[in-house]
Amino acid sequence: MKATRSTRRFNVLLVEDNPGDIRLAREALAQLGMPVDLEIKTSGAEALAYLHREGDYRGAPRPDLVLLDLNLPQMDGRVMLEVMRQDAVLQPIPVVVLTASRSMDDISSLYKASANCFFTKPMNYDDYVQVLEHILNYWLPLSQTACGDDS
Repeated sequence: MKATRSTRRFNVLLVEDNPGDIRLAREALAQLGMPVDLEIKTSGAEALAYLHREGDYRGAPRPDLVLLDLNLPQMDGRVMLEVMRQDAVLQPIPVVVLTASRSMDDISSLYKASANCFFTKPMNYDDYVQVLEHILNYWLPLSQTACGDDS
């Protein structure tokens, strides 16, 4: 599958605390050559401050997509998702859970909490690149329609 080509740049918020997974995401995006600006936050609390444009994040662009890990410090991904879905401004932002969990309980509870999609992180690089490409090719064009541009 070919990566989506667009003249528009997309903003993706990666909420991930594992430095290895952060590096993996950066390398995969570079390999795909997609028009994505990646913002990284390492806790749910920091990500929500960014999304709400609080403090140092005043004027931050609204992400077109959130890639969310579950097990995060301060506020885990489950709680962060619940907070996002209760906020009318943040509700339209697609949230794709990208985590190491394979728990059916996690999958079920996250869909009930209105996660848009759930992926277990692949164990090898090539599979990770392929999963990320599929996620971005599907969700970025949709998010442009759903979220509009209120940067």
